[in-house]
Amino acid sequence: MPDEADLLAAWQQGNAAAGAQLVSRYRDKLFRFFDLRVSLDAEDLVQRTLLACVESRQDIRSRASFRSFVFGTARNLLLQHMRDRSRAARVDDFSDVAGVDPGPSPSRVVAAHEEQRVLLLALQRLPLDTQLVLELFYWENMPPQEIGDALGMPRSTVTTRLHRARLALRETIEGMRAPAAARAALIGDIEGWTASLQHLELRMP
Repeated sequence: MPDEADLLAAWQQGNAAAGAQLVSRYRDKLFRFFDLRVSLDAEDLVQRTLLACVESRQDIRSRASFRSFVFGTARNLLLQHMRDRSRAARVDDFSDVAGVDPGPSPSRVVAAHEEQRVLLLALQRLPLDTQLVLELFYWENMPPQEIGDALGMPRSTVTTRLHRARLALRETIEGMRAPAAARAALIGDIEGWTASLQHLELRMP
């Protein structure tokens, strides 16, 4: 499989096929990103994110910054979408927003285990900035520096928020009305179960 840095370089030199291959690697990841939060508008937001990648491809310097750019753009589009849906409420960042109403359309993310279903519900109860730090670290395997680039914060802040996010997730799971066995399994290996969510499948129409 071609390295993403090579694909990006070829794309910036005019190779459209390389660009198509590169952005296709993020389509499902972006769909899951949006579908878990605003399922009705997920497809439109994915297209808008990918279009922003196309329009800004000359400004992206490496594979790492490309990945950060993709998810940073997705974050910003989600925030703008939330502003548009809730104009009466002032929303400047994710720190004071506790979750997103996904709307009447059910998520198309398929959890294979009861523990994963409980964990997804727990994550969705957390503030969005907390969700995103956990998701980028455990699902996308992004180091703190890249997460900081994507979310617009220093690496040291990301490290602190990761620690607090793990604690918040544990506390949320402990307080949920869910099968005791599932909660116990999650608490026993919360990092392993969180990382397992990166392998969830999408139920596509």
